[in-house]
Amino acid sequence: MTIGYNESLVRDENKLKLLHYENGFWKDVTRSVDTINNTITGIVSSLSPFVTVETVTPTDTPCTSCGAGGGPSGGGGGGGGGSSMEDFSNILFTEKVDFNLIKDKPVTQIFKSNDLVYELDVVGANNEDFVTFKVELLKGITRTANTTPEGTVYRYMNIYSGTKRLKEASIRFKVNNSWMTDSYDIKLLRLVDGEWAPLETTRINKDDTYTYFEAKTTGFLSFAIVGKTPQTSVQAEETAKTLETPQKIEQMQAQSQDKESPGFGAIFTAIGFLVLYVLLRKGK
Repeated sequence: MTIGYNESLVRDENKLKLLHYENGFWKDVTRSVDTINNTITGIVSSLSPFVTVETVTPTDTPCTSCGAGGGPSGGGGGGGGGSSMEDFSNILFTEKVDFNLIKDKPVTQIFKSNDLVYELDVVGANNEDFVTFKVELLKGITRTANTTPEGTVYRYMNIYSGTKRLKEASIRFKVNNSWMTDSYDIKLLRLVDGEWAPLETTRINKDDTYTYFEAKTTGFLSFAIVGKTPQTSVQAEETAKTLETPQKIEQMQAQSQDKESPGFGAIFTAIGFLVLYVLLRKGK
């Protein structure tokens, strides 16, 4: 029996096993793994359920590069493709959903169990079935961050992707109205190369309990939802204007003086005409 596998969902192809369900137990029937053609072969004497698995030891480290800048769907109670990169004590809740991705077309799945992310809209670069995405809600900041984001943090979370072949995605999330203020500008930030980068975030709806937002991203892994007040940027702009104004005034005054004051060239020209006039008078 030979079965194909998706290498984008695997960290170490040499650790793949083909299991066959026999007499109420899963039996390892693996004979060989072809890492070139992405197939696994096993020897069986009957037909019944099969499953391809990757063996993981406690020393294995989680994949932090799976997905378009994302990681595996895993951690804190299971997930697709690997374990969580977080300490167990920092994981509040996890929820995973499988996608059947269609090349160049958005596919939407609903998350029903958590109180933060309620939808993912994903555009794949290839057709792929049973791709797991996992939302991992955190109690505090992710262990991979060296800095805290600017603004007031509402929640931290990880989103793990079970594929590397992604084009873009939209994350739809909700914020409790009791936490928000009218002055808050809500942004979803993504941790990229150690920096919290703001994503394009749009408010799309509101009810009595939550306000709903959508953020666009080209990758997954660690995120933070923050509320920022616009005062900081306004103050910075006003300060820049204040510092710039005296310089502009001095420059305009200097230009005005240059226009109003005669130059030395004009003075010497006048003296020359006067001397010529005197000489001509004497010649007469």
